[in-house]
Amino acid sequence: MAKLAAMPDRREEEIQRLRALLLTRDAELGEAKGRLTEMENYSRLLSSVAARLQARVPWLTRLAGNALRRLQGRSRREGD
Repeated sequence: MAKLAAMPDRREEEIQRLRALLLTRDAELGEAKGRLTEMENYSRLLSSVAARLQARVPWLTRLAGNALRRLQGRSRREGD
């Protein structure tokens, strides 16, 4: 009989634990969405700047691309 009387208490404790876990996960998700939005905005800004630069100085994009490829090649070789 004592077990039956304790069941609602345990059930309520489990509900509270799960509710707290859900709130924590929800906060983490909100934080991740905020970071993603920031990254998307920054990416749009960089794309816009790159497009404007390319329109004004077409050869600059090619030069920057070549330099970036060289740097990436170096970092791959150094990492091996």
